[in-house]
Amino acid sequence: MQYIKEIDIHGYTQQEACKMIDAALKKPDALTLRIIHGYNQGQILAQMVRKRYRSHPHVQRIELSMNPGITDIITK
Repeated sequence: MQYIKEIDIHGYTQQEACKMIDAALKKPDALTLRIIHGYNQGQILAQMVRKRYRSHPHVQRIELSMNPGITDIITK
């Protein structure tokens, strides 16, 4: 098992981004999913990730990065 797996959702719709993240959470092969959602083009994807996945059954917690374009999902 790896420690960090990066998922870049730049330019994707919320629905497409959710499919990518959901697929990674079904069979978590990393302790942390680093979601790269970007910052300069708005916060829609960041807000979606932080709200939708904070209560997901495979998510232990959400960690905000010093980089506002990244959110870490710590898996169970």
